[in-house]
Amino acid sequence: MYFAVHRVYDFEMSHFRGFVKRSFLAPAAYATLEKLREIAPGQTSFLGYQFRGTKEMRSGNYEKYLLDFLIPLLNASTSFINIGANVGYFASVAKSKGVSRVIAIEPNHSNFKILVSNLKGIETSTKVNLLNIAVGETNHSGELFGHSTGASLIKNWEGDISKSGAKVQIRTLDSLVEELSINTKSIFLIDVEGSEFSLLSGAQMTLISHQESIWIVEISLFRNIDGFVSMDKNFAKTLELFERQGYLIYSWLNGFNQLSTNEIQGLISGLYELSALIFVFSKRQL
Repeated sequence: MYFAVHRVYDFEMSHFRGFVKRSFLAPAAYATLEKLREIAPGQTSFLGYQFRGTKEMRSGNYEKYLLDFLIPLLNASTSFINIGANVGYFASVAKSKGVSRVIAIEPNHSNFKILVSNLKGIETSTKVNLLNIAVGETNHSGELFGHSTGASLIKNWEGDISKSGAKVQIRTLDSLVEELSINTKSIFLIDVEGSEFSLLSGAQMTLISHQESIWIVEISLFRNIDGFVSMDKNFAKTLELFERQGYLIYSWLNGFNQLSTNEIQGLISGLYELSALIFVFSKRQL
């Protein structure tokens, strides 16, 4: 039983997940999957703490290039804000490294339950705030569609066929920064499944006030809605939000480098066949 329940995580990340997502069995299948994920026992992670997540996460091989970039930045003077934290993979690493504060925000209820459990099991002096909300352009109530790593505020995102979403509170990042008194020297890690521009549009004051911070954002270049793939019309606008404030733009397009004007234009024009890319925005050279 232990083995069977634990393997749910690896099943979830397999190619079969895509079939379930697009079939009429999706609602029932995902309801069962989420219940199993919530009771799956933790196992020892690559940093020694108990963690419930995929085999890749437990071994530290999930998005390893990003993890390798992030770990040297984590220290006792840093606050780590993870928006779209899922089950707490990066937030757990940050807490285990003894950052001054971890704020992990995850709108999906099932993911959030596991996130809370994962963070609770790591004993450090780090101050922790866990929020089961979404972040967007305005403060309002909305719907969250999809499941697990594909949960999104956008209906039918990546081919999900959910007819209705779960109710979720949506807050602007500007309002959260003020309410939680977030340090101006922070690391923001954002993964919100297509809603990057909306989130950052509600973070205009923070982009100005937190210019010592480093922003790590997964940005969609293309979007798949109802099986129709098109260039994301907000991609260029998202980059412009940072460019207007004088941030340098880095990514892993060809290894980790500051992007040239030609490379940025190539991304905007669709020259590179990438569905999404993680960008780093910083006022200082990295």
